[in-house]
Amino acid sequence: MVPIRSAQERDILASVCAIDSGRFITGGMDRRVLLWNLDMSTSYPKITIKSLSVGHSASVKALVYASSRRWLVSAAGSKLAITDMAENTEFMATGRQKWASNGIYNLHVHDQDDNLLLVEVRIKSSGLECCVNSI
Repeated sequence: MVPIRSAQERDILASVCAIDSGRFITGGMDRRVLLWNLDMSTSYPKITIKSLSVGHSASVKALVYASSRRWLVSAAGSKLAITDMAENTEFMATGRQKWASNGIYNLHVHDQDDNLLLVEVRIKSSGLECCVNSI
């Protein structure tokens, strides 16, 4: 277990996404997306945290990583953003981010084809609705 002492502690953490065995990404109620690097080569883990340049204007509720493209897809409110992790730049500029009909609550990338993205959105009268998009 690694102790957490940062701006995204338990009370504002909304979503977590693993990249590999030593890195993961968090999204929070503070609208930020952070990349965490864990160095486990010493007796006490060393943690470095880097803020990613994702321009969300609402709480980050869902994250998913498309490994073959090295893209991070993040959702805040009803807005989707894609960040190129190789360049740490937004693939879609903030003004061109994709919108869902309602708030997004979960994202999934297909195991065998990461061109397929499943987006779960809340429909007020009937609960959750899913739709499949290609990225």
